[in-house]
Amino acid sequence: MCSGSWDAGRSGRWPPARRALTVVHPNGIEPAPKRRSGVEIITYDAEAGPDHFKRLNDAIDASRLKVAISAAFPLEEAAKAHQRLASGHVIGKIVLHVRPAARTR
Repeated sequence: MCSGSWDAGRSGRWPPARRALTVVHPNGIEPAPKRRSGVEIITYDAEAGPDHFKRLNDAIDASRLKVAISAAFPLEEAAKAHQRLASGHVIGKIVLHVRPAARTR
């Protein structure tokens, strides 16, 4: 995740001159970002709890997030789902339904 702002109309260059870039990185996730000149790295320990997940779910609901689904398979056809994935470029997610009554394809 990066923070900062960039005005392409001013210089048109990235990264902007004389402006530090900040990278926020969770501890324990590999590979860790490399220390570089002009880049500030902030690390943190993630502490997930019910309140965090509620805020995340609320943000997702508010954003009207659309997830492209390429195909859906019942769990019993997981091998077919893997074959579909291995067959080449798949645009969208492949869904495995774990409930027997779930709709497929």
